[in-house]
Amino acid sequence: MSKINPSIDSVAGFRAAGVHAGLKKEGALDFSLVVSDVDCVAAGVFTRNKVKAAPVLLDMERVASNPESIRAVATNTISANACTGSIGLENARATSDMVADALDISAEQVLVMSTGVIGTHLPMEKIARGVELSRSNLPPPPPS
Repeated sequence: MSKINPSIDSVAGFRAAGVHAGLKKEGALDFSLVVSDVDCVAAGVFTRNKVKAAPVLLDMERVASNPESIRAVATNTISANACTGSIGLENARATSDMVADALDISAEQVLVMSTGVIGTHLPMEKIARGVELSRSNLPPPPPS
C-alpha cells in the first residue's frame, strides 16, 4: 500500500491549480481552478439573505438549470464581488466565460466563487491572468 499526500488531485478525475494572478501581495496564491474530467452532479446551499453576491446569484442559476454537468469551479480572493450591482454580475459571467473558453467547455458548466472585500469590483485583467495561469498549471488529464 502506498501512502498519498491528500489533495484535490488525489481524487480520480479531478485536477486543480492555484496561482498568483496579482490580486494579492507578490507570491500569494489568489486564484484557483478545480476541474473535473467528466460532468459532475452539483448541489448548493446558498444564503437566504436578500443581499447576495454576484457569484452566488450566478451559481444559484447554474446549479438550478444545469445540476448534472458542472465541470469547473474558479475561485478568486481580494474581492467578494458583493454589492457590486450589474457590473458585478457581468464580471462573474465574464470570469465563467473565460474559464469555459480556456477549458473548451460550456460557460454553463462553470461555477465561480469570490472572497474578500465587499463593494469592490473584480480587477478583470488580473482575473484573466489567473484563468490563463491556472489553466497552464493544471496537471495533464489522465490518458484515455
